[in-house]
Amino acid sequence: MARKIILVVLVLALMAVPAAASDSVRIGILNFENRANGLSNAHVRAITDVFTRMMANSPSVSVIEQDRLESVLRQQRMSMSGIIDTRMAVEAGRLAGCQYVLLGSATKFNKSSRNTGLKGIYSEKITEANITLDARLIDTKTGEVVLSTSETGSASHKQTDSGFGGLSHTQDTAGGLEDSAIEDAVSRISQ
Repeated sequence: MARKIILVVLVLALMAVPAAASDSVRIGILNFENRANGLSNAHVRAITDVFTRMMANSPSVSVIEQDRLESVLRQQRMSMSGIIDTRMAVEAGRLAGCQYVLLGSATKFNKSSRNTGLKGIYSEKITEANITLDARLIDTKTGEVVLSTSETGSASHKQTDSGFGGLSHTQDTAGGLEDSAIEDAVSRISQ
């Protein structure tokens, strides 16, 4: 446990300290696997984009473009579309000039709804989504997993209907629940 805390502090310190581009930590982000029932592959692919955006905003991190990693994998006859084992991830990251590679999976997803209120007068429908992401940061020189974490992101959507005497009013705070839950989980991991 103490080792994990030290590693988390080290990674956070590397991300927080401003550095010149040549001194920045070079990280490659591989596509996450979809191990969650009910979650679309498009949403799982979005996880990589969210991680890339969040990490690219840190002055001490250089994110190696996904295209560069894919090119290395193709040259090495590895596939980004299938399951990538740690050895392939480390090799691809090293060949692409990464110091670390980030990979993982979406392991759980659930979406639920509940209704409350008085029929015909006021009703409220709340829909919630939760997604759990497991992530590993691997040193490409040693193959050592320097950080392994799991976080759950949540999002909710509320729709209210009110009516009186045949008149009704609907208020909807809709948004992409899955996207919002992914943003929340990635933010938790990045912190």
